[in-house]
Amino acid sequence: MPHFYSYKDTKEFGKISVVSNGLRRIRLFGYSPIPYVTMSNISFTLRVELPNSSDSVYMQLADSSYRRIATVSAKETSISGIAMYTGDTKFFIVRSGYPERYIAKEGLLIFEDKVAHINDYIFGSCSIGALMIVAAGVFLAWLLGIIQISPTWIARFTP
Repeated sequence: MPHFYSYKDTKEFGKISVVSNGLRRIRLFGYSPIPYVTMSNISFTLRVELPNSSDSVYMQLADSSYRRIATVSAKETSISGIAMYTGDTKFFIVRSGYPERYIAKEGLLIFEDKVAHINDYIFGSCSIGALMIVAAGVFLAWLLGIIQISPTWIARFTP
């Protein structure tokens, strides 16, 4: 499940708040119940108190490489990236000029999610939908009397 991190006090950036755009604003225990899948747009608004034009937002891809997504130029910056690969996808905010190998150590994690493949999501959703249709059909057949549950059946399966 996607997780957006906010920080109350940081020495380099001040207060950081991350607000998701769209339906992913819905939260259950700090996580959004709507997952990201491959080729979906990851979009959120980043608010920092102390913006410097040298601050950058990097996206860490599943192969542990980094891609610079945006430069923080105002107190409120819209960040947008595409989940291109399956696996862990993370966004960090760091001062520009850090070597790539230090981004995860020196930067602040602002977004994290394990991106699923679109086919897994579609087949999983279809499976749940088919199971619900079958369960509704069995329940309807029981209500209409087509399937009759005998008390002797229940007695066989209860200890």
